[in-house]
Amino acid sequence: MIKINKLQIIKRKRKFSSKEILDIERELESEDDAAMKCGWSILLDDKEAFQNHFSTLEKKRQEEFINFPIYNLIKN
Repeated sequence: MIKINKLQIIKRKRKFSSKEILDIERELESEDDAAMKCGWSILLDDKEAFQNHFSTLEKKRQEEFINFPIYNLIKN
């Protein structure tokens, strides 16, 4: 969670470096939690993957997720 928060701050300020993108991809691949996969997908601007992971969340977790600041990066 801390890493995602740090990276979303970076994303708001500048484009990711190649190394940062590879790190995010590795995190996504190793993640088991669907909500975390949503976050990693948002950082990669992968709307399709985000939708796939988001759709697997229970309704309550979806409602919680849309209130997280990172969600603002995907809804635009």
